[in-house]
Amino acid sequence: LDGGYQGFRRQVIVELDAAAKQCSFRVICGMTGSGKTRILHELTLQGEQVLDLEGLANHRGSVLGSDPLEPQPAQKAFETRLWNALRSMDPAKLIYVESESKKVGGVHIPDALMVRIRDGECIEVHASNATRVAWLMREYRHFLSDTSELESKLQMLNARYGKETIAAWCQQAREGRFTDLVNDLLVTHYDPSYQSSIERNFPRYKSEQGVSLDSDSDADFAKVASAIRAELQ
Repeated sequence: LDGGYQGFRRQVIVELDAAAKQCSFRVICGMTGSGKTRILHELTLQGEQVLDLEGLANHRGSVLGSDPLEPQPAQKAFETRLWNALRSMDPAKLIYVESESKKVGGVHIPDALMVRIRDGECIEVHASNATRVAWLMREYRHFLSDTSELESKLQMLNARYGKETIAAWCQQAREGRFTDLVNDLLVTHYDPSYQSSIERNFPRYKSEQGVSLDSDSDADFAKVASAIRAELQ
């Protein structure tokens, strides 16, 4: 390789920046637990171009989002993954992506790519609390058998919510009251954070432009993906 590793890095940076500026994105929005990543997987199965940022970053993008079995890539490796994903796509066609903050765990999305994503047309996935709780219980089931790790993660929210609230959440985990815990976390932490962030960072976001997820079944995720394709065509 001409220029060695440094030459390769320069190529990745230049081409990633150029690819990002050429792409047009459609952004899947929705509160925590609405299955945005799962819907992206369905869109892939239905033949659409998808940029799975959380998959490339190996992180679900929240305080509880780290993979218990595999660490995140370093920033440079994450950028290489992004570059490799984008160069396999047709920039003349839409790319579906989910709404993300600039950081996904410990890695950050390059500025040029973030700007293009935030300029994308948005569509909101609406789901009831019961559906979101059911899906999160499936997605984060590793915490159900390792409450000590869950409590350790919750302690990271101490400064924000205070020791009394965190102690109550940890008690729910120890008692196996996970449905109550997940619902409390959604109402108290995740939902307010989402609403503040989405309206501030995605100028084309409109909550009324959306589709409904009726349950966390495979059939309903496939139905939502089909509805999103129809809504934005």
